Amino acid sequence: MSLTSKQVIACLSKALAELLSRTELVNALRSVGLEPRPGSSKLACAEATLRAYAHRPEFADAVARLIQRVLKEAQRQAAYREMNDLPDPSADLVWALRREGYEVKGSDIIPLGSAAALLPELKVALESKLVRAGLTTALAHLDEATDTLAQGQYGACAAAVRSFLQDVFDQWALRMNPSAGRRNPGGDRRRWLEKQGFLPPKEAALVKAFFEWLHQAGPHPGKPSESEAKAKFHIALHADKDKVSVL
Repeated sequence: MSLTSKQVIACLSKALAELLSRTELVNALRSVGLEPRPGSSKLACAEATLRAYAHRPEFADAVARLIQRVLKEAQRQAAYREMNDLPDPSADLVWALRREGYEVKGSDIIPLGSAAALLPELKVALESKLVRAGLTTALAHLDEATDTLAQGQYGACAAAVRSFLQDVFDQWALRMNPSAGRRNPGGDRRRWLEKQGFLPPKEAALVKAFFEWLHQAGPHPGKPSESEAKAKFHIALHADKDKVSVL
């Protein structure tokens, strides 16, 4: 959970360059204690300045204040941009903040709580395990779930969570016994894992119930709420962090 992650800083630099004039950019940087670095463009100036101060202890506070400046300026320009069909330069920044466990309310940056604060660390650890296990398809689904959740596409997030979780169990069955590949992906392979003793009965019942809940967010039942999508995402991360370790 960090306001100074590479993704947040990249999106902040871009938003500053798109929303502010050159003079406004220089003044904004100086107002938070950052002396602007030379650059061939506003974006280059913003990137060079933020990069130069990244190691300073006061950097996080400066970034927070710049983010608030961007959010306020985006609100001020919103009507004009909508009228002229121009994109919101702060949208990518808001998305990056949500990936780091922050919610944006107006120009306020609000941590989503202790559980959300642990989420980026848990996700990074799980991604490392997926890479080591060679589960590239599951990793792609996890990235899709993360992005769609941050973008507010809750139905797509729930579907990606289902695909992510299913691929982990499918690959688990195949790696325990390649002959499991003759079984249909999904429930058949999970039942095989249970029958062979890899999934204890109580755990298998919980997994089955969770998949039934995930299937409620399929292409037809309707869009899940934000809280439901987040719950499914969090549960899937915690469920898979140990399963991937055995592969």
